[in-house]
Amino acid sequence: MDKLAYEILTAIVSLLQDDQKTLASLNRVSRQFHAISSPLLYHSPIFPTVESFQRFATHLTKQSYHVRTIDLQLTPHRWRKRIGPMLMDLSQKTKDLQRLDLSLCSFENRQLSAAVEGFPNLVYLSVAGCRFVNDTAINHVAEHCSQLEELDLSSAEITDTSLRAIADHCQHLRWLNIASCELVSEEGLWYLARKCMQLRYVNYQDCYNVVVAAAEFEQATEAIVWSNQADDDDADWTDME
Repeated sequence: MDKLAYEILTAIVSLLQDDQKTLASLNRVSRQFHAISSPLLYHSPIFPTVESFQRFATHLTKQSYHVRTIDLQLTPHRWRKRIGPMLMDLSQKTKDLQRLDLSLCSFENRQLSAAVEGFPNLVYLSVAGCRFVNDTAINHVAEHCSQLEELDLSSAEITDTSLRAIADHCQHLRWLNIASCELVSEEGLWYLARKCMQLRYVNYQDCYNVVVAAAEFEQATEAIVWSNQADDDDADWTDME
């Protein structure tokens, strides 16, 4: 197969982009297969255990520039082990990271604050279910991740201070989930709506300190879908222009 044109080999290997095990095997076959498979293998790595993520973060070196997505959402028992040191390792190596999902992960606010300084190109971040995440951490996220388009802060311990920081720094924001953020109020949401001109969708389900109904928000901000319903994650906000 090595005698096939590079473009043909690349097209064939690209069909395996979701088969990480096979890509890892191809990566060790020859220099040519190593060069072809590496971008696919490292673009969006899959972590079946927290330990596999730890090994990845610790030993990642030459291929770090290929990494674009780190998604721990489906990694079982991720909440049992603090991943803060792993985030710190990654932040020094994956400067082109675009998507980071830390849903239900365990880390300290200071570790998240320090790590995001190394992720200036993030367009998506989720800390859903991380109830300990506070204003200090999110202010840091807003300041250092100004390219964010989608942000999931559901259940975080944030206030209007975080919403103002996001509004001031994240002008590309289009999608925001603050469900169960019980300390935010309508004042923070109004400020956000005025400042984030690209915003198209906000979920504020179970934000009990918000006393304005979704209909009132939508009447004043026609471009934004405001949801306080449980099925909000399936909303087709991408068609709202």
